[in-house]
Amino acid sequence: MVQDDSRSTPMNTVTQSLQGGSFLAKGTLLAERFKITELLGHGGQAQVYRAYDQVLATEVALKIVSTGHQLAQSEIDSLRNEVLLARQLSHPNIVRIYEFYQTSDYVFFTMALVSGNSLAAALEQGIKPEQIDYWVKQLLDALQVCHEADIVHGDVKPANIMITADDELVLVDFGIGKHLAEPIQTAGTNEFLAPEVKESGSVSAASDRYAAGKVLDAMLNAMSGDKTPSRLSSWRRRRQHIAIGLQHPAPYQRLSIAACKDLLEARRSSISNLVIGFIGVVLVIIVGLLSLQWYGDETADGAADSATTVIAISTEFNDAELVDIAEMTQLSLQIQPSIYALELSQVQRIQNNLAIVPSDSSGDRERLAKLVNSQLLLVLSRRQLDGSNFIHLLITESPGDRVLVNTQFDLANYKLSTLPEFFIEIIMSQLDQDLEPLEYDESVASLFQSIDQALAQDNKEKAEQLLAQLKERKVSVFWVLRGEALLAANKGNFEQAKQVLDRLMKSYPNRPDLLAERGALAFATNDLTDAKKFYEQAVAGDPSQAMWWFELAKIKIIQGDIRPALNNELLQALVKFRQSEDVEGQGLVLNAFGVAHLRLAEFSAAADYFSQSLVYRTADLAPAERVTTLSNLATAQAIEGNYLAADKSLNEAQQVAVGLNDRLGLAHIENERGLLMEEQGFYQEALRYYKTALDIRLQVGESYLQSQSINHVAFIHFLLGDFSLAEVYWRQAVDVLKDMEEVAVLHSTQTNLAQLLVIRGQFQQAEQLLSEILSDNDLSREAEFATYLQLSKLNFAQSRANVAAENISTAIAIAKQITDNRAVTESLLWAAEIAANLHQMEKFNNHLSELDKLVTDFNREQRVYYEWLLIRKSLASDRAEAYGEAVAFIGKVLEQPLSRITEAKIFSDLVSRFDFPENNGVWARLEQIVSPAMYEAYMAYLSGQDSTSAEQSLLTQLERYPQYWRNYEYFSELSYDDTKKRASSSLQRFYSRMNDEQRQAYEKFVSSR
Repeated sequence: MVQDDSRSTPMNTVTQSLQGGSFLAKGTLLAERFKITELLGHGGQAQVYRAYDQVLATEVALKIVSTGHQLAQSEIDSLRNEVLLARQLSHPNIVRIYEFYQTSDYVFFTMALVSGNSLAAALEQGIKPEQIDYWVKQLLDALQVCHEADIVHGDVKPANIMITADDELVLVDFGIGKHLAEPIQTAGTNEFLAPEVKESGSVSAASDRYAAGKVLDAMLNAMSGDKTPSRLSSWRRRRQHIAIGLQHPAPYQRLSIAACKDLLEARRSSISNLVIGFIGVVLVIIVGLLSLQWYGDETADGAADSATTVIAISTEFNDAELVDIAEMTQLSLQIQPSIYALELSQVQRIQNNLAIVPSDSSGDRERLAKLVNSQLLLVLSRRQLDGSNFIHLLITESPGDRVLVNTQFDLANYKLSTLPEFFIEIIMSQLDQDLEPLEYDESVASLFQSIDQALAQDNKEKAEQLLAQLKERKVSVFWVLRGEALLAANKGNFEQAKQVLDRLMKSYPNRPDLLAERGALAFATNDLTDAKKFYEQAVAGDPSQAMWWFELAKIKIIQGDIRPALNNELLQALVKFRQSEDVEGQGLVLNAFGVAHLRLAEFSAAADYFSQSLVYRTADLAPAERVTTLSNLATAQAIEGNYLAADKSLNEAQQVAVGLNDRLGLAHIENERGLLMEEQGFYQEALRYYKTALDIRLQVGESYLQSQSINHVAFIHFLLGDFSLAEVYWRQAVDVLKDMEEVAVLHSTQTNLAQLLVIRGQFQQAEQLLSEILSDNDLSREAEFATYLQLSKLNFAQSRANVAAENISTAIAIAKQITDNRAVTESLLWAAEIAANLHQMEKFNNHLSELDKLVTDFNREQRVYYEWLLIRKSLASDRAEAYGEAVAFIGKVLEQPLSRITEAKIFSDLVSRFDFPENNGVWARLEQIVSPAMYEAYMAYLSGQDSTSAEQSLLTQLERYPQYWRNYEYFSELSYDDTKKRASSSLQRFYSRMNDEQRQAYEKFVSSR
C-alpha cells in the first residue's frame, strides 16, 4: 500500500530521504496518520520510531529509510518490493511488517511494536543455559522461515533481537533498504558482519547464518555465574561447535539451519537413545502383527528366486463368456511369483489392429507371441462337436510355436467359473513348479476389478469400502497389497504406495507390471533415478510394452540424455506402437520426437516430426492432442523464422480449441503466440500473450502449467529491463515448483533468476542459488550446462578469471555432449567475450571460427552479439576501421527490435571504447534503457561520457562493486588523487585470479596502454 501526502504540491519522482544526522521531532505527523512519539533507534541506513497510528488507534514501529542521498523512483520501487516480500512472513518469532509509504518528503514502512528488551540488554545482565537453547532455536526458526521465503534479514545482531516479557524471542529490524545506502563502512568493527559482507556489502542467507553464530557466541559468553558447572562443559562445547560451524569463512561451508537444530537436540537424543531404540523395536513388532491380521498366516516376504515366465492369453474377444474366463485366469495367475501374465487389453489391441487370429493359424500365434514378447501363449476358443459345447485350450511355447497342451473341456461337465483352476494347474505343471494357493472365487477378481473401476471414476470412498470387503475374505496378500497400493497412489500418498509395492515386490521381484508401477510412483515423486531404474527393469522383462518405453524415454529426456533416448527408447516405443497399429500411440511418440528435437535446437527435424504426428492426431480422432501438436509445430516454425506458417498453425489450433471449449488448449496457444512475438523481438506483444496464458492457467490450470507461464512472464520482464517484476515472478515460480518438487523446471527457473541476480550485481544471492542447483542429485545435463554458464559469468564479474574460464569450458563440453546447438552458441559467445576482455586474441579468434560454422542457426539476439564481437576483433588491429563498423552497426541495430538487456550491454560497451559524437542515436537510446540496476552496462555508459558528474557517479559505482573485473581500466581513466593507486590495487587483484595464459595476455595489454 502506497500513501501520498495530501499536500497541494504534486509528488516528485525523486524523493528526499531523511539525512542521517537529523531526527524527527516528537509530534511530527507522517502521511496524516502516524504521530511520532519516540526515537527507538537509528543507524547508518535508517531511523526507527515509536509512532501512534491515529486511524487504528494503536502504537506501531515506524522505520524511515536514511541513505544520505535522494531516492530515485527505481530505488523506491525496489524498497516497496522488499517490504512486500517481507510482509509475507507470519511467524511468532518474526516481527510483523505492515505497510509501505511514500510521501513527498519521506519513504518509510510500519511494523508491529514489540514490547520488551533487546537481547543486547539481556546479555549485559547475564542469561541461563536453558534460555540460550530456547532463544537460539527460536532464532533459527525465524531465519529458516525467512530463507525459505527467499528473504534475507541482513542485519542479525543482539540489538535487532527483542525478548518479550514472556521470554519469547522476536527478530526485528530487517535490513530493508540497506543496498541503497553508501557502501558498508568496515573501518569501525562490526563483529556480526560476515567476511564476504565486509568485502562486497552484499548479504545472503549464509551471512545471516554467520551472524547467528556470532549471536550464539555472545550468548555463551554472557552465561551467568563465574564458572560453568562440569555437567555443562560438554553442553557448552557442543554449542561452541555450532557457533564455529556457523562462522566458517567460506559461506557455503557454514552449517545449515537444519544441522544446527539437529546438534541442539543431540543431548536429549543421546540420553534417550536406548529407550527410543527399545520402543522402536516394540513398535516394529506391533505394526508387523497388525499389518498381518488381514492375511492370516500368509506373508509377503521371501522373494522367489526363479525367473519370471511371460504368458499371453488370447481369446475370441467378441465372446463375453470367454473374455470372463480369460480375465479370471489372467488375474489368478498374477499371484504366482514366477509368472507375469500380460494384460488382456494389450493382446486384444494387437489382435484387432493386425487382424491376428491365433486359434486358426500357427503363423498368427508366432506373430502374436513375438509382438508381445511372451514365452507361453494360451489360446481360448469355443468349439462345437456332435452337438456338444466345448472350451478349447491351446498352450504353445515360443519361439517355434511348439504345442505343449491341446485339450478341451465339455461344458456339460464343467462350469465356466471353475475352468481357470484347471487352466492354471495345467500351466504350472508345464512349468514344473509348485502351485501357490489360488483364489478361484469369481467374486475376488470381481472385487479387485471393482476397486480399479471405482478409482478410475475417482470414487475413493467406494474403493475403500471394496478394499475392506476384500480384506474380510482373507484372500491372498497379493490382492490386498495391490488394492492398497492403487488406493494410496490415487489419493496422492505416493510414499505409502511405494512402501506397499516394495513389500509386494519382495515376493514378486521379476514382475514387469509391478516394476512399471513402481517406476510410475518414483516419477510421481520426482525420483528420476529410481524411476529410470524400475522402467529399465520393466522393459527388460516385457519389451513389448510401448508405453513403458515411452515413459523411460521421457525420463531420459528430462535428465538431458536426449540423443540416447531418441535413438533407443523413443524409437522402441514408436516401433511397438506401429507393430500394433496403435494410432493414438504413434501420434503421441511422434509428438515426443518433435519435442526432443526442439530441446536439441534441431528445429527443422522437430517441425517434420510434429507434422507427422498431425497425420495421426486428426481433428476427428484426437482434437485436444491436435491442438497440442499444432502449438508445438508453431514453436518450431517461429524459431526457424517461418512466422506466417507459425501463425497459420496457431489459427488452426485455436479453431479446434474453441470448438472443444478447451481453455487449457487456448492457454497453450496464447503461450505459443507469445513465443512467436518474442522470436520477432516484439517483447511487449509477447508479454501480453504470455499474461493471457497465465490468467487462463491461474483459473483452470495445474500448478506446473502456472509456473511455466509465470516463468515466461518473468523472462519477458527481464528482457525489458523490469528487474523487480521479473524477480517477483521468478520467486513465485520457484516457490510453486519447490512445493511440486518439479525439479527440471525448477532448475531452469533458478538459473534464470541467477542470471538476473548476476546482472544486478547481487553476487552472494546468485552464488547461493547456483550452489543449491549444483548440489541437487537430480540435476539434468541441460540444467548443469545453464548453471556452469551462469557460474562463469558470476565468477568473471568478480575478477575470478581463471575459475570463469574453467566454468565455461565445462559448459561448452556439456553443450556439445547433449548436442544442443543453441547451448553451444551461447557458451561460445560468452567464451569469446571472456577472451576478448582478457585480450587473448588467439583464443578469441578460435572461438569466432567455431561460431562462424553455426551462424546460420543464430537467432536475432545471437547474431547481433556475434557482430559486436567482430567489431571487438577489428578494434584489436585497426581502431579506425572498427569505428566505422561500429557506427554502421549501431545504425542498423537501432532499427531492430531487441531486448533491452542486449541493447544495454552492447551499446554501453561500444561507447566505452569509441568516442561517438553527441548526435549519435546510441546516446539517446542508452539514456532511455540504462539504469544503475544494470551495474555493468551503467558503468560502461558512465565511462563513455565526458563530464564531471559522470566521473563522480562512476567512482561511486566502482566503490560499490570493488571486485568488478574492469575496475583497473575505469580507475585508470579517472583523474582523482588516489585513482592511480586504486587502479594498481585492482590490477594486482585481477592478476592474482588469472591463470598464467590469461595473465600474460593481459600484461601485454596493460603495457601497451
